[in-house]
Amino acid sequence: MTGIVERIGLFSHFDERERKVLQLVMQERNLTTGSYLFRKGDIARECYFIVSGCVEVGIDQEDGFQRFATLGANEVLGELALLDGGGRSAACRVVEDVELGVLSRSDFDRVFNSGNPFAFHLLDLIAERLIDRLRGAVQSLSSVMDTERSR
Repeated sequence: MTGIVERIGLFSHFDERERKVLQLVMQERNLTTGSYLFRKGDIARECYFIVSGCVEVGIDQEDGFQRFATLGANEVLGELALLDGGGRSAACRVVEDVELGVLSRSDFDRVFNSGNPFAFHLLDLIAERLIDRLRGAVQSLSSVMDTERSR
């Protein structure tokens, strides 16, 4: 049977040794539609890699769930948990049964503190994702501001 790491496309450019290290520390988790992976304010102890299925990230409000993003296979979420372990800034609920690879902050710290180069490779991957999201958010904000100015 193929390990969880081999089924996550984000790791296809990692070398075999890096994938083996990751396989040793990554857990598998499956959740069904309608369940929550985490809620706003929960302590961030894990980062998630979506193998299959779909989740929505947003905020629970009195009039329903306000969705900010929909994420599917080969996406990463909760990656700030590996960096700061603070409270979750949003909720994440499953909209299509999801299979996840789960990397805890404590396991990541153990690999990072051992000086394993894999940890730096993973940090690069996370930084790329965060930068992409930040650029997207800035572009969306700029678009809203341009619309407002033209009124």
